[in-house]
Amino acid sequence: MKVRVSIFSSPAERDYDSPYAWPAGTFLQAGDSGIVLPSGSLRKVLTDDKAGAQVVGAALGVAEPPEGAYTTAFLEAFPKHPATFIRGEGKTIAEADASAWRQFQRFAACPKHKFWRKGYTNGAGFCRCCGLFKSKAFRPIGRCRYNCKGAVADHDAKGRGYCKRHNQKNPNRMFDRVDGRLVMRSKEERSGS
Repeated sequence: MKVRVSIFSSPAERDYDSPYAWPAGTFLQAGDSGIVLPSGSLRKVLTDDKAGAQVVGAALGVAEPPEGAYTTAFLEAFPKHPATFIRGEGKTIAEADASAWRQFQRFAACPKHKFWRKGYTNGAGFCRCCGLFKSKAFRPIGRCRYNCKGAVADHDAKGRGYCKRHNQKNPNRMFDRVDGRLVMRSKEERSGS
C-alpha cells in the first residue's frame, strides 16, 4: 500500500510502500525524522519562539531535541474499521510500519472492545483489552458555558467550558479562525492585555 512520506525524509525513504495488507481506505503517512514531545509541552512550543525553533531544528536533524523529547521514524495509520489512529515508531519507516501493523493486528483480534474514559471528558475512550483508541466511544462530559448542547472543546483560564461554536468567545483560546485557517493568537491576545 502506498504511504505518503514527508518531503523532509531522506530520498531513500520517500518511495516507501507498506508490505502489509492494510484494509482498503486506510490512510498511511510517515517520516524518518518525527519529533515526540514530552507530555504537557506543546503549549510552550507553540508560544515560545526559542522552544519552537529548537523543535523545528530537531525535526530537520540540525539541532538536539529539547529535554524529554526524542526524534524517531514513524508511520501513522488511519484505518476506517476500526476507526482509530495508530502510530508506529522505529529506527526506519519500515520498522515503524511493522510496529503499527502489530498494533492494528492486536486491535483487530480483540473479541469485544470494552472502553473506559481514562480521564478524558471529550468522549474519547480506550479499550481495556487491546488499547484501541476511539474518539467517540462515549458521550462527552461537561456543558458549554452557554448551555447549548455542544460538547466542550476548550476551557478558559477559570476552567469554564466552551463548545466549538462558542469557542470564539473564549478569551484564552489559542487560535482564531481567519479565512478558514487557524491562526495562533499572541500571548497578549490570550491574556486579555
